[in-house]
Amino acid sequence: MKKLILQKIFQEIWLCAFFLALLCSAACSFTKEQEVEGGVDELRSWVMAQGNQLDELSEEEWQQAKEDFRVRVAALESRENKLTKEEQDEFEQMKQRFAKLDDKYELVVERRRVLAPWKADLLGSYAEMSVVNKSNVVEVYTFFLKNVREKYHDWSENGWNMANMVLQDLNKRKSEIDNDLLSEDEVQIKALQMEFAALEAGGGLGS
Repeated sequence: MKKLILQKIFQEIWLCAFFLALLCSAACSFTKEQEVEGGVDELRSWVMAQGNQLDELSEEEWQQAKEDFRVRVAALESRENKLTKEEQDEFEQMKQRFAKLDDKYELVVERRRVLAPWKADLLGSYAEMSVVNKSNVVEVYTFFLKNVREKYHDWSENGWNMANMVLQDLNKRKSEIDNDLLSEDEVQIKALQMEFAALEAGGGLGS
């Protein structure tokens, strides 16, 4: 009788262990599927973030981003067989998108190289945009226009293109600190921007 009771207990223990193993296997499988899905979603978000800040990244930062991308891709490729067809397609799209970002970054670097002497010439010590803030932004625009007035007579169309790109970078920096600007500063800056446009349209090209 005792032997039968022990056998029954062992059978119940074995059945419990079996069902626990099944539950654990199902849970682990579900977790892995979540990890894979999260990996593709995370890669998409990461690639989009790199694209949004591409113009601001230094060459060292871009090289680090490329290495990070390589690691992320390798991790996903190691479990690519667990991806759905849609996830695999999106994974390939993200790889192609990053390759295009890499090509675009080469243009960013070239633009910086070409524009650097023009920024130095027209902005002087303000050529590094990070030093432009709400306290000196009007002074920077004033300094820029002073140099434009002095130099534009010698410019070809390319010269005006370069000056426009310098102004675009300055305007972009201004937009980053817009919330902190006084209304009178905004008025002064607008007047200086309009003067630049008038110089270009009226006395710039071909003079």
